[in-house]
Amino acid sequence: MSNDDSKEVSIVAFPKSGIAYNEALYKALESQGVKVKEGVFAGRWLLKNLEKFDSVHLHWPSFFYATKKGMLSEIIAFIRFCLFLLYIKIRCRSLYWTAHNLYPHNPSSTPFLDKIARWLVILLCSKVFVHRETAAKTLIKEFPRVKSKLKIIEHGSWVDYYPKTITREKARSYFNISEDQTVYLFIGLCSKYKNVHLLTEAFEYLPNNSMLLIAGKFQDQDYYKKVIASLDKITEKKFHIEATFIPDEELQNYLLACDVVVLPYEESLTSGAAVLALGFGRPVIAPKLGYLTDIISDDCGILYHPNEIKELVSAMEKFPTRKYSECKILENAHSLTWDSACDALK
Repeated sequence: MSNDDSKEVSIVAFPKSGIAYNEALYKALESQGVKVKEGVFAGRWLLKNLEKFDSVHLHWPSFFYATKKGMLSEIIAFIRFCLFLLYIKIRCRSLYWTAHNLYPHNPSSTPFLDKIARWLVILLCSKVFVHRETAAKTLIKEFPRVKSKLKIIEHGSWVDYYPKTITREKARSYFNISEDQTVYLFIGLCSKYKNVHLLTEAFEYLPNNSMLLIAGKFQDQDYYKKVIASLDKITEKKFHIEATFIPDEELQNYLLACDVVVLPYEESLTSGAAVLALGFGRPVIAPKLGYLTDIISDDCGILYHPNEIKELVSAMEKFPTRKYSECKILENAHSLTWDSACDALK
């Protein structure tokens, strides 16, 4: 490995940009004087540049090998990924992994590779980062060997990260929402594991002054049709669905218009959407899973038993009977900083 004076950056990130979490984390890290470089998963680039870096930080291992082009294609990509990890160990001081999820939300077409990949990453990593204690316990239960390498970090806040330039009244006017309506919002990528269909089914049981907003892209058109079919059965209540990617500047329209964000996930280790909601001063209804268990206190929302429609309906019915302080929620959100993640990466 080259001596320290020849290194161009401290950390190479896979990826650095294109995902809000990564961009916010590395912006905070760079503000502390640490240099971060976007990694390129290509043989020529790796051979030419990797030895210049001190550390490599991975986020989603499956991005490297889950080609969705069949078993042979994925096995070849997986072998390349294994060689990549071994080359990191030869050329760099440290390999880090942030475990955002237990397994990929969209499993590879060769599912056993996902578990092998995680075991290999854990074996070769210097440190594995996870958000809060409950998520750490979940990860240790599935991968006991991770315990000696595990470092608990905080998911930084989105307070002041996204534009917040309009009032609640202005936001509600976009959707023609009256003051007496209770607005439930789902926001984020509308994947099957996020149980959007369970939310639409639960919505059917709520009072007529309830409104449902769904904002996010559907990757699976069959799943989109299933959600729409569920909503089409509801005639007496109002709903609005924006089935597309929501630009950063438009997030405030939805988050300021709603009364509560509902995240009915089937499984979850970490939730950026929950942090996003708190950053806009909005309470959260979510299942008792992973990081959600640690971040959603009674001051910030309601937790329910996961994957039970009766439990979800009960939580949504309870919400209007409770009082939440936007200031208190924002205070909790402000306490979430990127400091522990930055310290762990230095």
